[in-house]
Amino acid sequence: MNTKLIFLIISLLFGFNTLKAQTQIRGTVYESELGDKLDSVIVQVDGLDICSMTDSSGNYKIAVPSEKSYLLFTRKGYDKLYVKARRCYEINIIMASLQTETQNINMGYGTQRSNEITGAVSNIGGGAARPRSYVESTKKLKK
Repeated sequence: MNTKLIFLIISLLFGFNTLKAQTQIRGTVYESELGDKLDSVIVQVDGLDICSMTDSSGNYKIAVPSEKSYLLFTRKGYDKLYVKARRCYEINIIMASLQTETQNINMGYGTQRSNEITGAVSNIGGGAARPRSYVESTKKLKK
């Protein structure tokens, strides 16, 4: 048999992806403030559709196509982080939480953080919240 034909058959049997040199990288993602392990962090090879997610212990595994690839780590409430894969087999990282000012908003029945509210909220002064009688309201309308 022709060597090109043999190569073609082997390539089809094993798939072209297995012939590419891929590096398996694993690691753990930590939170900067407390040092706790972060779950649900998306780990993606930048610019490609190759991604993984950290488990409940903050661990991940991902196959990168080359040592020139960059890994993108993202999670809601944390800064994005780019790390070059290089010739590493283990990459442990620390993610920093977003530096946003947390505000408390009085909701009339309790207090919630502003990032937990979904809906329209506006601030009113203390004078607007005072109860007024019906008579006072009608007197102001007549003027």
